[in-house]
Amino acid sequence: MAPGPDGFLGLFYHKYSEQVNEILCNTAQSRTNWGGDLRKINQTHLIPKVSSLESATEFLPISLCNNSYKILVKVLANRLKKILPCIISHHQNAFVPSRQIQDNILVAHEAFHYLKHKKGKLAS
Repeated sequence: MAPGPDGFLGLFYHKYSEQVNEILCNTAQSRTNWGGDLRKINQTHLIPKVSSLESATEFLPISLCNNSYKILVKVLANRLKKILPCIISHHQNAFVPSRQIQDNILVAHEAFHYLKHKKGKLAS
């Protein structure tokens, strides 16, 4: 197991979570309240797979996230998960656990069927 770019192993964060949690919360709050930039603790690099590059598929993306960034993102994702069903329209089916994007196929099929039978008639 290799340490992250911050020099700490994930095991460190797990073992000392009580001490680290307060620091992470303060960091997240100060960055959001004072306009801090979380991009500084998340970096992605492209490593070439071959010597002569011809397409984007010949790169290997490597994400060098700090463990603190991973934890903050997980906290934000879990909080957003609770409110997404309230802020996403019931007509939008992606990103909400109880809905499936395939449901849109049925809606589209019904709309096309209606329009096909309405062809040539004036809409009311």
